[in-house]
Amino acid sequence: MELTQKAKPAIMISLHEIVETHRLLLNNLDELAPQADDKLRIILKDLGEGAPPEVDEEDDREIQLTLSNRFKEDVKMDEEDETTRLYAETKEMIIPVLRNIPVEASIHRQHLMDVLESGIKYGTDSKNKTLLNNINKILDNITKLEKAGKITKADKYDSFVRDISTEVTNRAVIREQQKKEVERLTKTLSELRKHQGYVKDQIVQYQSYLVKAREKHYQPLKGKKKKGKGKDDKVIVGPFKFTYSELTKRGVIRDSEVPQLSRKKTQFMISSEEAGVFDVTAKIAGISVEKMKIELDDLLEKHHNGVECLELPQVTLDVNMTIHLINKFFLGKK
Repeated sequence: MELTQKAKPAIMISLHEIVETHRLLLNNLDELAPQADDKLRIILKDLGEGAPPEVDEEDDREIQLTLSNRFKEDVKMDEEDETTRLYAETKEMIIPVLRNIPVEASIHRQHLMDVLESGIKYGTDSKNKTLLNNINKILDNITKLEKAGKITKADKYDSFVRDISTEVTNRAVIREQQKKEVERLTKTLSELRKHQGYVKDQIVQYQSYLVKAREKHYQPLKGKKKKGKGKDDKVIVGPFKFTYSELTKRGVIRDSEVPQLSRKKTQFMISSEEAGVFDVTAKIAGISVEKMKIELDDLLEKHHNGVECLELPQVTLDVNMTIHLINKFFLGKK
């Protein structure tokens, strides 16, 4: 099969892998291609000096490359390989031809040449030029194979036909195995999709549970209702006012880009309209200059992962001390 394959091989490779391969070849060229006229050196020379620039991660992607041998004219197939290729090619040609030739009822056993002669007659009567051309090519190949001693007319090419029959049988077995494998994979895919649906439902349930659990334990020490209709009423907790100096003393602010002269006039207003979500408004001399959001889930995740800082515009907060501040002013116990 591989010997009769017409399509050129292709590979999937990323741009980063191409650059790295080029760089490694250049770095190890003396070991890989010690001779000055080595074909690898010729190829790298044609590509220019040095490896191409690195590819950014966001620009990296996979591409398909069709492989071809630019030195193919220098490679000669020996007679044995040529005969093997011709043998495989002839088998591939005979299989579809035999399927297209009508079977004639006969009390005598028909051999390969009998069938091909019948095919010539059928192709002539039906004006099937493609069939006639294929049969003539097969007959020409049979003559070459017999001269090479690969097949013999002594047994009327029966051994060759048996080889073809084995090939067809093996393919039928492979097709049946592939069919069963496709059925198995289809069933597995169906089960995975069902499980995926189940997992998605579980995630929705868990998320709903977490929201309810958070709301249950979200007991504001003081707050006011935001006007709405019926169940849409929202409780606004805060705002709580903190000076820049106060948050620094509490250890909440770890670093800042706020100018030194402005820090005495800087205040932070923290409020919450939704459980676990906190609105932070930074004011300088009573004028709002920055609005930020802090999510308790994000803080807890950073704390779990050992991340100590939360980067916000102009300021860097200490994760643990920020959680402590929220617990003190926004979360209470029943």
